[in-house]
Amino acid sequence: MILGRKVYLNTLSKNNFDVIQKKLEDIGVYPSHMEEMFVKGTGAGGQKVNKTNNCALNDNKNDEDEYKEKTLNLFDNDNFVLNNSDEEEYASNSYDNIEDDDDEEEVDNDEEGLEDPPSSDNMSYDDLASQHEDDKYNEEETFNEDDNYNEENKYNDDEGSDEGYMKKIDGKSLGLTKRMKKIYINKKENIYHNQIGVYKNDKLMKNEDIEDRMKYLLILLNDTKKNNIKIERSTIINELLFYYTYYYEYSKEMIKYLYYIFDIKELYLFLEINNMPKEIHLRTNTLKITRNNLMKILKNQNVSVQEGESWNHVGITIKDVNTNVGSLNEYLYGYYIIQSSSSLMPVLELNIQEDDMVLDMCAAPGGKCTFMCTLKKNRGVVYANDINKLRCKAIEAHASRMGINNLIVTCIDALKIQKHLTFQFDKILLDAPCSGTGVVNKNKTARRKTIKEIRDLAQKQKILLNNAINLLKNGGIVVYSTCSISVEENEQVINYILKKRDVNLLPTNINIGDPGITQYRKKQFSSKISLCKRIYLHKHNHDNFFIAKLIKRSDAVFTNKDKNSNEKKKNKDKGKKKKKK
Repeated sequence: MILGRKVYLNTLSKNNFDVIQKKLEDIGVYPSHMEEMFVKGTGAGGQKVNKTNNCALNDNKNDEDEYKEKTLNLFDNDNFVLNNSDEEEYASNSYDNIEDDDDEEEVDNDEEGLEDPPSSDNMSYDDLASQHEDDKYNEEETFNEDDNYNEENKYNDDEGSDEGYMKKIDGKSLGLTKRMKKIYINKKENIYHNQIGVYKNDKLMKNEDIEDRMKYLLILLNDTKKNNIKIERSTIINELLFYYTYYYEYSKEMIKYLYYIFDIKELYLFLEINNMPKEIHLRTNTLKITRNNLMKILKNQNVSVQEGESWNHVGITIKDVNTNVGSLNEYLYGYYIIQSSSSLMPVLELNIQEDDMVLDMCAAPGGKCTFMCTLKKNRGVVYANDINKLRCKAIEAHASRMGINNLIVTCIDALKIQKHLTFQFDKILLDAPCSGTGVVNKNKTARRKTIKEIRDLAQKQKILLNNAINLLKNGGIVVYSTCSISVEENEQVINYILKKRDVNLLPTNINIGDPGITQYRKKQFSSKISLCKRIYLHKHNHDNFFIAKLIKRSDAVFTNKDKNSNEKKKNKDKGKKKKKK
């Protein structure tokens, strides 16, 4: 094994050693990290193999310096294949088959009970592969938090850096993380001494050791069937989950949750890509300047720029992540705003016309609502609402800097917005307050979100979306978006509203992203959910985002029975019309 400068393996043959050695070298893990090899025998490692034996990996100290210069290059390596298929090991060992004894009925009568991952932090990763219990949670329709809930729970993916959100550091959280690291390391020692290997007890693991070990295990996972390596795949998966928790500084509960959404290999890609520095994205303010002219100005100041994709006629990418774009004169002139490309998509999906009445229900810090104003060419009216007074002032500051004069800013709790706005809109954007689990590279507190926090937010999101539909004219369009990757905050909210309200899902115009998840832990959502879009940074090179586009047919509100009977009547009417023809 790599971590302790000694390798202990139980069941690899000579040919398998050669295969693993070659693959490790291909991705920058060199034999200089390994001094001794043990093969199948008794106890922790078994019988020692002589270094001159061909079974052992050759010691090559000359590669040590070269190794230190290597960086992660797993994604371009031909030997690593991302496999998202439902392989046998995932069918038998993945979290999708983990169930709890608690079989509680949901309070929400408008949809079936949806299962959640196990939340016990005391559960070992080995338990996850063997546990078989029934696991439903009680999703409450009410919530106990104050309406002015914590800003961390209201994270929206926009130009947050303008207000210094990226610079906020929680000292207590950092201290906790360091303590947890030490606990994890001590807890982990010798767990796999009879399976894959043992750690050297007098040394703690370092980050570079863990990085090597993860890459090694991923290759081993690929090769267990191909090369007949006799190590339980569940053993490798459980060890990888432990390293993911420690190395990427996630809570154990959140890593378990993510494993419901991604298989073990794709989860690694998700965590690794979202742990890297992110490119900076700008949106051109076309009220003041064209994108081409802005790019010329930035290039003259030695800023490395690249224009956006074909669907995006206002975006600019800054390649150097250290560029301080907020300090340039062009920013003060209002020529651009810092805004991710993903957050442009929900606004473009609304297809805003100049005479449309438009509402941004949760508008702060102002990137999307100011984009709406520019699309309307400073004509008509755009309403921007947010619960937070300081963030409303930030919206006003952006509007003033960018020369926008068709924006009305309101400071209303969107959970109670119907009491204050008595008229209806043609288009509504609900970029809902969410857990921020899709923007973990700049909101690291999201890495330690609990399942309870996610469920509580999902209840608010259902109320917000229902309120948005109430404020919408018949035939009007609402776009629901979040910067979360949780199913509870996305597909579950849409599935709920499809049952409760007379609305239809529409396909998105921008052909980027994966379809919405229609099956989650053996629970089936409406097939229409596939019209939603999930955008992933590791797949699509855009920030993690969820988008759903709905059209309102009437003001009707349904119970489950009403909705089902209504659908049956419509199907019968369609059948009669076909027969007449």
